[in-house]
Amino acid sequence: MMPLACAAWVGALSAPRILDASTAPTEMPPVVFAAIVVVVVLLVTVLVARVLFDTVLFTRCAAARHRSTVGKGHAAFVGGATASLRWCLPMLLLMLVAGGAAALSAIADETVSRGDAASVAASERAGRVEIVAEVLSPAVSCTFRGSDCMMSIRIRSLRSAGSATPSSAEATLFASGPGCMLQSGAVYRLTGKLSHSSYSKELWFTLAVDDRAPAPRLVVQAPGWKRAITLMQRRFLAVTARLGEQGRVLVPGLTLGVLGQEAIDGGGAMPGAAIVDPAYAEGIKEDFRRSGIIHLMVVSGGHFLLLESAVISMARTLRMHRVLIACATAIASLALGLCVYPSAAVDRALAMSLLGACSLMLGRPRQPISQLSWAVIVMLLLHPRLAHSYGFALSCAAVLGIALWSGPTTKMLHAMLPAPIAKALAVTISAQLLTLPIQLLIDPKLPLLSVPANLLVTPVVSAATVCGLLSLALAWCAPQLSYHLAWLASCGTSLMEDCATWIGNSPYAMLPWVQGWVGALSVFLMEMLLLVACSVARRMRGGGDDPGADGVPYQPRRLDALRFWWRESKEMFGLGGD
Repeated sequence: MMPLACAAWVGALSAPRILDASTAPTEMPPVVFAAIVVVVVLLVTVLVARVLFDTVLFTRCAAARHRSTVGKGHAAFVGGATASLRWCLPMLLLMLVAGGAAALSAIADETVSRGDAASVAASERAGRVEIVAEVLSPAVSCTFRGSDCMMSIRIRSLRSAGSATPSSAEATLFASGPGCMLQSGAVYRLTGKLSHSSYSKELWFTLAVDDRAPAPRLVVQAPGWKRAITLMQRRFLAVTARLGEQGRVLVPGLTLGVLGQEAIDGGGAMPGAAIVDPAYAEGIKEDFRRSGIIHLMVVSGGHFLLLESAVISMARTLRMHRVLIACATAIASLALGLCVYPSAAVDRALAMSLLGACSLMLGRPRQPISQLSWAVIVMLLLHPRLAHSYGFALSCAAVLGIALWSGPTTKMLHAMLPAPIAKALAVTISAQLLTLPIQLLIDPKLPLLSVPANLLVTPVVSAATVCGLLSLALAWCAPQLSYHLAWLASCGTSLMEDCATWIGNSPYAMLPWVQGWVGALSVFLMEMLLLVACSVARRMRGGGDDPGADGVPYQPRRLDALRFWWRESKEMFGLGGD
């Protein structure tokens, strides 16, 4: 499924460029770009098919030569060619279908977006307009465009020059003062100015705050479940506001996915920002970024894995049926996805969790790469603009790297390090193999000390996350117990802060790199060469898998000699064997 997901991503990414006919003379024409994309995809497909073809033929012929039978060798040659072609041709056809479907979805989305009344009004630079919009996300603090906060909205209708027009466009709302009191899930009548983003095709709506503009008016109240989630988040932010300075900043980030100084509750107050020094908050955020552990302040698959593990363990203790366990896991994942702040990483993790619940219900083992591929394909078909999201790309790249290389890397490191350290290092290295090139597109600096930083905070991340989630769940009904759990979570975030400050302030934390695609591609090629070199070195040392051997090959570890000396010393002095 991974080739199909890659084809769908290429299709969704290239389709808007094909449709766009407004490029400047100095820019690459969209037809040329589309042709390049098609040629590259076909070349990569042909190369992969040829490699697989040659590999199958070489393996079959080698086996035939080993049996010293010419006739069987010829039959193996023909059989290998037939098997390779039988695999490659359907896969190529499915890749074209997946890429074409994603491209059509992206073109349809782009066409509808360009013809939407809100997009037309923004392109015509109309004056003040009145819209009816649904608030999609909680407000977060923002100083951009002179505003206090921003949130995502979906415009339902637009009134300009005395006429009302239906709309379905999504936009980012920038507001100040009372505008930050809008409730997530509710529908409001707002007055302001529509415009296009200065760096993308995203719509911006700036809420008018002068004396002539009417205040936001509530049209439809938020549903009950949405109000309950908003109340839970507000109570949790009020609980974390009683913590120390670092706890007020980091515990909401670890739990909800928004730093404390950026969180705004439904009443328009900013509990974290009101009592946290802005210079301290920005300094700790920069330290986390420089040390390479800023991803801990984003809700990702780790939160869902912890929740799923807890639910499955409790359900199996109660000896529940497999179908009931799958349903409980799906419900818990949906609840977590709704309670945290929305993001592309949360949507991806939720989709994979639901696919995992389906696998559990059917009694099939988990297949992370297959689940990731299905999640990517479905999400790109439903929302093609995710193909342009750096957050979505980073989340998928991290999961893919862990699924591909964490196992082999753990085995290689286990020969030199204890199992917990080897596993933690393997997960960190595997995730960064594919995320590092994408990070360089955002910020062309190499985080040299990110691996030791992640290793240092690994022992407390899971415990702090569990305490934070329990505090969030109990904040609405047991605030005192919730506070104690949040305090325990802040003990873990305190270690993270110390690690980020120590490593982030090092002059060797970041290394400037080449900007753009050249820098990202060069790092990716170096990583692939390193992987090939490690694989070749492992096979030369005899560490390759022997298909004819049973059991696990013996790999001596450096600690074995120390254990042997300790055991022999105890036996020599008559203190027992172990």
